[in-house]
Amino acid sequence: MVDHPVDRGDTKRHFDAGADVVIGLGEARLLVRRDRGDLESALAELEREGMDYAVVEGFKNSSLFKIVMADIEVPNMVRRVRLPEVDEDLVAELAEMVRGMEDYKTAG
Repeated sequence: MVDHPVDRGDTKRHFDAGADVVIGLGEARLLVRRDRGDLESALAELEREGMDYAVVEGFKNSSLFKIVMADIEVPNMVRRVRLPEVDEDLVAELAEMVRGMEDYKTAG
């Protein structure tokens, strides 16, 4: 398989043109859906697909636990990280913290 970025080229053009579903294949799988469901249903779909973890960007007012990389106050913040602090040790620490958290269970 030829490695190529999935966030530009034909994949991005299809999404920008309004396709309901865009799938890009490269180093990682990318599935983007437009205007379907909500955060809970998206997480339930990832769970059905066998994903162990999801990085959720946005949704600052959700009930999810959060690692915050901004100067904002949000509910359920477990750690604030400043970009200059990010190094291999911090990534390892955060990964271990996430692994130790109780699993999030979707309603679906």
